[in-house]
Amino acid sequence: MRKITIVGDIICDGEMLKAAKNRNGKYCFDDMFSPLVGYFRDSDFVVGNLESSIANQYYTNSVFSFNNPEELVASLKKIGINVLSLANNHILDRGIVGLEETIQAVEDSGIQYFGIKNRNFYINNEDISVALLSYTDSTNYHVNKCLAKEHIYLLKPQNVPVHRKKGNFVSRIYRKLNPNIRININNFFKIKIKPIIDRCSEFDELKDYIEPLKNNIKNCKKNGYYTIMYPHMGGQYNLEPGEYVLKMTDKFKKWGSDSVVITHPHIIQKMSLKKDFYCFYSIGGMVISPTSKFVLWETKPQYSIVLNYYFEKKKMIKITCSFLTCIKDKDSYLKVYPLSKYYEGCNNKEKIKIKKEFIEVYNRLFSTSLDDVDIKDEYII
Repeated sequence: MRKITIVGDIICDGEMLKAAKNRNGKYCFDDMFSPLVGYFRDSDFVVGNLESSIANQYYTNSVFSFNNPEELVASLKKIGINVLSLANNHILDRGIVGLEETIQAVEDSGIQYFGIKNRNFYINNEDISVALLSYTDSTNYHVNKCLAKEHIYLLKPQNVPVHRKKGNFVSRIYRKLNPNIRININNFFKIKIKPIIDRCSEFDELKDYIEPLKNNIKNCKKNGYYTIMYPHMGGQYNLEPGEYVLKMTDKFKKWGSDSVVITHPHIIQKMSLKKDFYCFYSIGGMVISPTSKFVLWETKPQYSIVLNYYFEKKKMIKITCSFLTCIKDKDSYLKVYPLSKYYEGCNNKEKIKIKKEFIEVYNRLFSTSLDDVDIKDEYII
């Protein structure tokens, strides 16, 4: 039996970056992931989405723009992550040069990558025949002004206009402020961020984007691969998938995808199963900072799921999931834990709180309304 594991977004914001810097000015992220050491030992491949550039330029200094040292990738390698998707809205946060430097850093670490440079990820041996495809619906063009259609698997054009209500004079001035300043203003006045809902538009059906995507999926199926779409798309902190995601997942299914695993919303959303087509509308972020200012905490973004695909004689025989949680320790340092492991070490008061939160995200994932669910290492889907 062979096992492919898929995790969610791996983000390292400014606060996490500061915490990873030691007195000598060097960076080390090993402690952040230390609870996961050995956790993936039974997996042949562990796939994640690196939502940051790894470029030799200034590091993360904005709530909406990420760049981190190569030590981050080195720590991911140590816990067993050996495949990374680079198709996401932050891959161009340091431009084309930053993209090339990210590729080099990932290659130097011994991790394989896909989602850019016309690269899919293929596994083909006596036990597994799997294709992983990754596309993104945005590259934050409105922030970085970088066009790179030929470099990245895209679901739609990068420079899709952002439609906003005209607003009054104050709101127009507010939009022109630095994002960090806007977030600080919101926090000062206790203005909560709102979920971003993904809606359909005329840019969703452009042949230059739809046809290559459709052909990519069909070619994978034609060659006998169990095909997993791993797109970066949708809204953020929206409890339900929006109309755009629902439309695109229907297309993925129609064109021959066997399973869809979505990242970007930063929270766990529901999953669905229709005639052996598995769709996970959002598996959440594997890493999210407990001090992040761009978070809607009532949606429980500190929880994410790990998906495990088991194969035997080239057939997918079962899918299971496990839960992870991001915890701030006594020194305000982030650590990523298997939820079951963390739960075991909690006192009774902490267990009551965590159990309540877990039941909420479990019910959201499986579209159930259970009053009690045991926290276990793994759940069969």
